[in-house]
Amino acid sequence: MKIFENEAAAYSIVIPQNYENSEKRCAIRLAAMLGITNEILTDDKKAELEILVGKTNRTKTAVGKAEFAVATYKHGVEIVADNCFVYEYALDYCTANLESLLAEAKQSAGVLYREDTSAKIRAAKDPAILDRSGEVRLLYHNVWGWDNGPAPQGWINGKSEPSQRSRAMAETHKTLAPDVICLQEYTNFLMRSCEDSIVAELEKTGDYAEVKLPPVDKIETATPIIYNTKTVKLIDSGVHKFTFGGGMDKFLTWGVFETVAKGKKFGVISGHLAYQGGEDGNMYRMCQIPLMMYRAERIKSTYKCPVFFGGDMNCPGFSAPYRLFLNMGAVDTWPLSEITEDRSTCHAYPDFDQETGLVMSHHRVDVYDSPTYMQMGIDHIFVLPRGEKPKFRRFDIVSNVYANTGSDHMPVVLDLDLN
Repeated sequence: MKIFENEAAAYSIVIPQNYENSEKRCAIRLAAMLGITNEILTDDKKAELEILVGKTNRTKTAVGKAEFAVATYKHGVEIVADNCFVYEYALDYCTANLESLLAEAKQSAGVLYREDTSAKIRAAKDPAILDRSGEVRLLYHNVWGWDNGPAPQGWINGKSEPSQRSRAMAETHKTLAPDVICLQEYTNFLMRSCEDSIVAELEKTGDYAEVKLPPVDKIETATPIIYNTKTVKLIDSGVHKFTFGGGMDKFLTWGVFETVAKGKKFGVISGHLAYQGGEDGNMYRMCQIPLMMYRAERIKSTYKCPVFFGGDMNCPGFSAPYRLFLNMGAVDTWPLSEITEDRSTCHAYPDFDQETGLVMSHHRVDVYDSPTYMQMGIDHIFVLPRGEKPKFRRFDIVSNVYANTGSDHMPVVLDLDLN
């Protein structure tokens, strides 16, 4: 393939010095597609022939919300997208059309192609990527940080790439911009100890902070809560470690918050219940659920506010543990939300691609595409209301390909208005 009479392989791909994971990911995949073996450069360096990917210090092309664009200027080619989710659409387009697009292009032609991907995002039932529809946004996400021992089945040579996965998930969370983030499986063994941890990446923004809590039995919570200090204020917090039903990653972490804008209080609990299947697993979960409900009741009565709780509950809607939640006064926000979707909250584990060195989303159709929240959804957001229920505007199970490169669980987003 040639670009302006030069072989594509002669070009160097350049990304921002403070690049986002999606920008580097796009650069790596473009290099593989174009046969470029030159080292990917950051924008503090220059090459004679360049393809700029992302918002570098010499990128001229501007994009609007949910847009991507391909352009040519004197210095070469530019490919830029609004955010991490849109880069996936940009890559799809480039894979199918870049060669023919550049074959007829002239140097310094400006923008060759621009696309607003909003319609595609809505068609994929991921509206939370585009906007929020309530005064508070909560995000729950199991980030797949297994406890200890060998990597799960499906990882080539056991290589997990936790740092790459963490950066991808942190970028997903930043783009979705929740007020409170509740993680599960954020283990000491893997996720806290990796080079670019999710919390560290979020805290770099200057907006987010983790609820700081003392270790339990010398182990930090694996269900941390991270909050946007610009939009909510932390009032109280605590942690409980389950002594049964799982290894060192089964915790309840809780926080009480107040909105900065209007001073409205609400409680949040991030939990992870026993993973075992069969009757043993149900027994563990049905012993853990009353502890979760006790904490929710205490927060509700002490602070006179609604309490949102959940995470990876490891129990679908047809199960006895799920029914126990409802029998004890919990309300599932999914069926009551004005906008929702009926799909599983988890999918097959991502794969590690040896050729590109990238973690790739691996979709298993029978789980990923089936409309089976009650049959396959194990990540829930319940509420223990105080008086009139909050208004649940949107329950979004974020299924974008980029969001699912980091874990076998999808981020679950709830937009709501407090009373």
